[in-house]
Formats: sequence, C-alpha cells, structure tokens
Amino acid sequence: MTLRLACILAVTAGVVGCGNSLAKPSASEIETRTGDATARLEASEPGQRVLAAINAHGGLDAWYGGGPVRWTYDYVRLDSLGEPTGNDIHTEQLVDPWSARATHLLLDGSTDMFGWNGTEAWVEPADAELPIDARFWALTPYYFVSMPFVLADPGVQLAAAPADSVEGRPVDVVRVTFEAGTGDAPDDYYDLLLDPETNRVQG
Repeated sequence: MTLRLACILAVTAGVVGCGNSLAKPSASEIETRTGDATARLEASEPGQRVLAAINAHGGLDAWYGGGPVRWTYDYVRLDSLGEPTGNDIHTEQLVDPWSARATHLLLDGSTDMFGWNGTEAWVEPADAELPIDARFWALTPYYFVSMPFVLADPGVQLAAAPADSVEGRPVDVVRVTFEAGTGDAPDDYYDLLLDPETNRVQG
C-alpha cells in the first residue's frame, strides 16, 4: 500500500505490551487458519519467501495465538517540500491480529478514541472531531506494523521483483498487490525487502 499523502510514517514500533481483554481463538482455530495461509503461501516461490520471513519473525501460530498487541504510533505529516506541517497524529493502539479489531486513543490530551469493531469504524464520543478518517486509519498503521504476517491474509498477491539493496546490503524483493475488492485500497502495492540470509524484513 503506498500512501498518497505528503507525509512520513514514523512508527514507534516497540510493542509496549500485549492485552488479553479479547478472547483468544482455540488451538484448532489457529491450526486451521495457519494451515490455510501456509498452503496459499507455499503455492508460489514469492509466497515461500514471505512464509520464510513470517517464520523468521516467529511464525503464524504465535502471531494468531499471541493475543492483541499494543504500541504507540507517531505520524508526521509533511508538506510538498518535505517539511512537517504540525498536523501530527499520536495514538496508542490496541489491535487484535485474530479479528482485526482495533482501538486508538489519541495522545493529544483528550480522551477521544476511534477504532474498528470487525465490521465498521466507530468514534467515541460520537461527535468527536478527529484529525483523520476513522474508517481508513483504524487498521492502516496496524498493516505497516504487522509486516510480514498480514501478507498471509486472503486476497494478497505476491510476485518476484528484481533484487535491490538497503544501505549497501543486498535484499530480495517481493512485490505485494491485492485482488480486486480486498480492503480499502486494492490498487495500492508494497515492495517487501527481505534479507537473503536471515529472511527478516528490512523494509
């Protein structure tokens, strides 16, 4: 997904804790979802590369069974010259990888919250004036923070791309696109950069 905004993504991605306020799936549910995802990924060479990356970062069983993750997120908007606009967004987020339910608390001194309940976006209080679109932002940061695990989801399409480098180190590249009707921005894409030796995500 390429964000078509003049902005920079600054994620404080150190996961600061895991919540367990949501019911965890059963072992058989995790096994079924992991099996389905693994079969999809193993069907192609790019999928196998993404599966290796997922396993290098802990594997799908741990991802689906670990419960909600919590982190703080700083989003700095830039103008056309690359300078901060001052319209930053700071939130604390709690997201359940199993159900994709999300809660965002704005860290601006207010108690305003927004999120996704698995079906639709919500705002609390209902008349809160948010600096963002709650529907779009409810899961957008989660998608970036949750690489490569979210690339095991249905509707993700993977293709090999030419190798590249990051700070002089070679990386393998997998192009990520989406089937029509997948998510809110199915025409967007990612280039996933993977360390060829460790399989870990580099960008």
